[in-house]
Amino acid sequence: GRVITNAHVVAGVDQPTVRVRLGDPGLPATVVYFDSGVDIAVLDVPGLAADPLPLVPDAARSGDPAVVAGFPESGPFRAEPARVRAALTAVGDDIYGQAGVERQVYALRGTVLPGNSGGPLLRPDGAVLGLVFGADEQAEETGYALTAGEVRDALAAGMSAVGVDTGSCRIRD
Repeated sequence: GRVITNAHVVAGVDQPTVRVRLGDPGLPATVVYFDSGVDIAVLDVPGLAADPLPLVPDAARSGDPAVVAGFPESGPFRAEPARVRAALTAVGDDIYGQAGVERQVYALRGTVLPGNSGGPLLRPDGAVLGLVFGADEQAEETGYALTAGEVRDALAAGMSAVGVDTGSCRIRD
């Protein structure tokens, strides 16, 4: 009954819904964990009829195969091949443009499009390597995902939470 996504996906949303398949009616959800720094949100989705995907226990390595899964550009579900380029500590801005956030991420070789944010980065066997959150606008075929380690801590915190504010959907001036 819990779904993890990016905080920027649900920022400012009062009544989020979750769809397992395109065309399915959305299930009402409640944001129970929201971290604008690392860019992770956990949603409680009563009635969710989907099996959880396992998180990998170990970090991926450079060269490992991966799959970017999601609904890019509001289209149908797509699972696109990718490869882990590197695991790194990224220092940058939070979702509101405030500097100084540190995240454990994977740099990926593959196509990451708008709409892939909040979707899983999978191993070919379906285990979750991380959470896709963006693409490099300057380097073609370069995307980014939070590692399973970053996701694991947020998911654990969100398992017992009840509801939180999702802030604004605007970047602060």
